[in-house]
Amino acid sequence: MRTTTRRRRLAAALVAAAATATVSLASPVAAYADDESATSTSATSQEQYQTLDDVAQQYHPLGVYTADDGSLTMLALPADTPPADGDQLESKFPAGMNVLGYISQFTKDEEQQLEQEVTAKGWIADNTVDYSVGVSYDAKNDVVLVDTDAPESTPVLV
Repeated sequence: MRTTTRRRRLAAALVAAAATATVSLASPVAAYADDESATSTSATSQEQYQTLDDVAQQYHPLGVYTADDGSLTMLALPADTPPADGDQLESKFPAGMNVLGYISQFTKDEEQQLEQEVTAKGWIADNTVDYSVGVSYDAKNDVVLVDTDAPESTPVLV
């Protein structure tokens, strides 16, 4: 019961803070990069992206972020990923592609549970009004984002 109350308060705080709130509970604990590719200046090919996608799916990542200019791709692994898996992942990155793999602060279950609790809208005191709520994982910043169209004046259950 105490955990449920704490999670409701967290969900309420996320939504009440602003139209877009950012949750950051800790810093990533490990990072892995393809040293050879860090100096590469050539454009990343579709084949390299496909190879990276194939590798990523083996580790069930929380998210993948690619810089607009394609210079860096970040791959966020769940917090419960064993460090040995991170080391193996590094060796599978496509040659010539600048990839940063890191272990997130969130497990997949934590991210999904937070998303379910926020989208259940239990934080709205007046549940007769419909507000849109979206929850997503941001791999670039290792945070969970909450977006809503509810006005800041909306009473929330805390």
